Amino acid sequence: MGIKAIYPKVKTTKANKEHNKYPYLLNEFKNNKGQVEITAPNQVWSSDITYIRLENGYAYLAAIIDWHTKKILSWKLSNTMDVNLTTSVLKTALELYPKPEIFNSDQGSQYTAKEHIEILKQNNISISMDAKGRSIDNIVIERFWRTIKYEEIYPSSYKNIKEARKGIEEYIKIYNNERLHSALDYKTPDEVYYKGANDKSYNEKKVSLDEKLDGIKGFITNGDRIVSFPTVFLYLSTLFSNYFICSLYFFTALADYFATFLLTLFYYFCVLFIVARSILA
Repeated sequence: MGIKAIYPKVKTTKANKEHNKYPYLLNEFKNNKGQVEITAPNQVWSSDITYIRLENGYAYLAAIIDWHTKKILSWKLSNTMDVNLTTSVLKTALELYPKPEIFNSDQGSQYTAKEHIEILKQNNISISMDAKGRSIDNIVIERFWRTIKYEEIYPSSYKNIKEARKGIEEYIKIYNNERLHSALDYKTPDEVYYKGANDKSYNEKKVSLDEKLDGIKGFITNGDRIVSFPTVFLYLSTLFSNYFICSLYFFTALADYFATFLLTLFYYFCVLFIVARSILA
């Protein structure tokens, strides 16, 4: 019949004209279809605020999602929508996980506030913001809002913020650890996130080691890649000194063990000698 309830919706994106706005940095990651393609965890984090209707009033839910793996990194439910809501969620995520290359949000005053911007700048994180009125620029977190609302929030009809916090906490645990995602080849966000993070760490260490080896190789064989003699000498002297110290510890321990063995053998020999004399006497 087309009948629906009419009530004022809560606006969670309120811009402050005095705050600086930042450009949208994710256009460079768009494919031919105009879709943003992020290929690694912690490359882009996305954040947003949504409201939750309670029996009496509203609560505000802020969350940070890893764009590639769809993992919810941190979240907070509050009865106020201020800068403390967004900064506390950001601080928690940075304490728990490696920092992202890019942090994307809308142009809401909570995200453009000095306190929030300073945290990002201090951690050398590039700041990206949706174009005005383009929630689709933050599509990953928007899809999460739709998922959690239709699967958990709307069916639950929370009476108060305590009940809402418990329900959301349980849902996000399942979402991260158990819920399979078609976009992730039917794996969980945790599976994809931790595998990707471990692979990235391994590759970074491998590249670092390869670069060091290439530097030494260049010194020996390639005149175009000469490493200064003091650098190589310091590297080799450190290597051999560590080897010498380890060898010294080893032979010292071996000598100590051998001396103890000889003393023990002499002790038993003396005991046997005394026993033999007493028997023959």
